[in-house]
Amino acid sequence: MGSMVTETIVGRLGRDAEARQTANGTAITQLSVAADVGFGERKTTLWRNVTVFGKSAEFCANLKKKETVAVTGRLEIDKWTDRQSGEEKQKEVLIAMIVQRISPPIEQDGNSPQPPAPKAGAGPQLQQDTEPEDDIPF
Repeated sequence: MGSMVTETIVGRLGRDAEARQTANGTAITQLSVAADVGFGERKTTLWRNVTVFGKSAEFCANLKKKETVAVTGRLEIDKWTDRQSGEEKQKEVLIAMIVQRISPPIEQDGNSPQPPAPKAGAGPQLQQDTEPEDDIPF
């Protein structure tokens, strides 16, 4: 069996998802994911072009700029010839195998919806111990 390079990136979308379909009806969604690498003066931003196919692409079609996602996929090199210059070009593309939305969906106005406030008396109640424990497990 051949080898495959996989990568997982957790980051924010740099723009809204771009969805389309192939001639035979397969859904394709393009994402641009940014993740901070390093810290302090050495902090940089790593950008990854992500391509999602099929049912996962349909899920990703509604993702919006600034949403946080986790993507696991195989790293490939996309090669093409520039139509205007005739120059050979290439870029790295992460072909998504798994995509998870981490942040809440962002609505049309750019805000994340607020979760509903819990109703009084609904759901399990937390009980607080009256005595603090002396034995700390770490």
